[in-house]
Amino acid sequence: MTLLGADRSSIDEIAAPAVGHRPRQALLLIDGDIHPSYTVEDMAPYVDASVMDRVHEFGLHAHGEGYPRVRNGGGRLDSRAGEVEGTPLNMFQKQLLDEYDEKVGILIPMAGHHWGRERDDLAVPLCSAMNQFMVDEWLDKESRFFCTLNVPMEHPAAAVAEIEKYRDDRRFVQILLSGTGEADLSGQKYWPIY
Repeated sequence: MTLLGADRSSIDEIAAPAVGHRPRQALLLIDGDIHPSYTVEDMAPYVDASVMDRVHEFGLHAHGEGYPRVRNGGGRLDSRAGEVEGTPLNMFQKQLLDEYDEKVGILIPMAGHHWGRERDDLAVPLCSAMNQFMVDEWLDKESRFFCTLNVPMEHPAAAVAEIEKYRDDRRFVQILLSGTGEADLSGQKYWPIY
């Protein structure tokens, strides 16, 4: 029997049983769209009490239309409630990373879509709080996670300061900007962020 002209997968299928081992497989599964669980109340330890007082009294206002439209709150239909697993982190570890043998997961805390568009007295501390919360509650506890940096996009100088603050933390791999900014995203207002 000749193997000339056979592709590599054919060779492995033929050779593996003969030598008694499985062919080597190089596969790195990266999930680039994980939305972690949190509430605005989780940010309280990271902001001044006055910020939370304002949120409680007046609420958050920058709520553009969500795109893409999500169902089931953006969660998987087959996912079991976090309470069953203990904590949201445990839920993601068991039901996503472990269950599907994912080696890398990129967290996208979606609050930045809205919080980054609030007035500066809310946007700046809330985005900063979200980033530190992600470090403390997710990244420091699970080495397979990487994260999206939340920035107050409507306040470019503050956004740049937040980027600079985390520039050496290799666990932050991208920056979240809302698709519905005050100006066109190509506008000069946002250039300092880019």
